[in-house]
Amino acid sequence: ELLPILCGYFHKVMGQLLLKQKTLFLEYLLLERKGHIFHGLLNHIEHHSIALLLITLLEVNIVPENAKKKQRITWDVRDDSESDGNEETCETELTADQKKMKEVLAEQGKMVVSHLLDCLSPKNQDDIHKALNAATVLQEFVENENCFPILTEKSSLNKLVQICCQTENNKQNLPYALTLLSTIINQFIEHEKSFL
Repeated sequence: ELLPILCGYFHKVMGQLLLKQKTLFLEYLLLERKGHIFHGLLNHIEHHSIALLLITLLEVNIVPENAKKKQRITWDVRDDSESDGNEETCETELTADQKKMKEVLAEQGKMVVSHLLDCLSPKNQDDIHKALNAATVLQEFVENENCFPILTEKSSLNKLVQICCQTENNKQNLPYALTLLSTIINQFIEHEKSFL
């Protein structure tokens, strides 16, 4: 069992490493360790600090080398005015290591979403903290442009709809699953309105 206060300290230390030694730290986590940290974090998702760290790691945005020179913070702050037009051209400028890091993040993101949806399913009958934190993380994914496409992949949406249809077997987690589905639908509606 992890102590909540130690989880908070761990979250702060990891956050500082990401701020101070971002490139080296991400290379270690995503290339050398192949994203194994996500499995460990999911094992303790019932702790709020661990859930926050998971969100922070999955929101990482890998940008090309030349873009790093233009903006110092490459994963925390995005300028929407530049991101829309340059994404495809910048994609070709990623180094081989950066492409691999993006692949690892995408792969681990799918695994994380699947696991978090399991926390909202009848598989989790007794741990309300795990369900609450899973719901919190998934709600954050709805509002993040890097994570939203992972959450709205066909397999993820199918799984979420199946969970929402299991009304009798999933009384504890059903409200959280329904709220998540409603938020995703509203996000699609808002997205459509912005194009009208």
